[in-house]
Amino acid sequence: MKNFYILVIIVTAMLPSLAFAFDMPAGLDSAVRAAWKNNPEIKASALKYRALLYDADSEGSLSAGELSVGDTLIGEGATDSVMEFSQPLEINGSRGARRRAALSRAEEERASLLLTVEDVSLSVTEAYWELAKLDAERELKKANVRYFSDLKKMIERQIEAGTLPGFHSLRADAALSSAKQELQSAELEYSSKKNEFFTISGMAFELPNDFSIYDFKPETLASLAPDMMLVKNTHPMLMAPKFRAETAEKEIKAEKASMYPDVELIMRKETFDDKGGAGLRARLPLFGWGKTSKKIKSLQKIAESEREMERKAYMELECELQNAVSAVLTYESIINEYDSKIIKNADELVRIVEKAYSKGASGFLDLIDAKKSQTDAHLQRASIASEYLKAFARLEKTYGIVSEEYSSYCAGGKNE
Repeated sequence: MKNFYILVIIVTAMLPSLAFAFDMPAGLDSAVRAAWKNNPEIKASALKYRALLYDADSEGSLSAGELSVGDTLIGEGATDSVMEFSQPLEINGSRGARRRAALSRAEEERASLLLTVEDVSLSVTEAYWELAKLDAERELKKANVRYFSDLKKMIERQIEAGTLPGFHSLRADAALSSAKQELQSAELEYSSKKNEFFTISGMAFELPNDFSIYDFKPETLASLAPDMMLVKNTHPMLMAPKFRAETAEKEIKAEKASMYPDVELIMRKETFDDKGGAGLRARLPLFGWGKTSKKIKSLQKIAESEREMERKAYMELECELQNAVSAVLTYESIINEYDSKIIKNADELVRIVEKAYSKGASGFLDLIDAKKSQTDAHLQRASIASEYLKAFARLEKTYGIVSEEYSSYCAGGKNE
């Protein structure tokens, strides 16, 4: 743990680019919000939460009164009988205790809803950045097709001029054919992932025209980082077991309250003809037959169990935070390495080999190898940028950033 705190201090000093939360592209922001409204799991959990709020209101109401009638009122020799209406007033606090326990159950579901929102939003975000990478890969492979098509034309002109032997045309054909096949594979994967994205978000994938994952740099996220030394106690991952424990504790109070003395309002008539009367009757529970005491013991164990689960959730969240911070740092370092050295070297190599090839100082295979190295470097750069953005989204998840935004979104009446 000490080592992690040291790492966090270094991160805070070296990573001003860690923003919470940086402005998402409009397409991603819209897709996440569409998922909030359309995802069946989120909608089901939101409906259950509202149902539990109604349940809490019902628990806050008085228990139903009872009307009792003695003997038979019809038949030969029947006589008028006692008719009595009784209404428990529940001044012993049981009604309020039941309502508080029901509200706590609703909060359990709200925490579960926010966890679902975090998970679904992360899935949408990761799918979006994966598609951004595949889109970049597709564009790069389109450029490769154009490159080898132009190269083939140049070679054919040189063959016609007698400066190159004819077999160079076959090599150019093979390189162009390979580039086209790679483009077709990239198009197929891109199309498949777009369909998956639509399924989980309910929106078509849309990448802004002014955004390219090739050009993305972590520095574009410049903002102050929050205090990374602490896990937020309001994170829904921690709140879920906390509320479950509180529910059990409040149910204990409700069980105990049900055994306290209470008062009933009584309205009674001895016969149908008399005017009857009303009054109050004390209710004094005497025997629980062990049911209440055993129920209380059971709830106490449940509360203790959920407190342990809260501790476990805290440790898991802290571990996720460490992993996310490490991933962001690692991917940022790799991106910087690609930008400062690898990409430049790969581009320069192609330029040098092209020049040498045009003068007959290098062979066609040298050109193919140089171009392949350049393509691989750019593809890896796009892939690492995509992984960085995914890791950043996971880091935001450890802070409950999206669930906070969702709560504000719902408070504004946008997700009724």
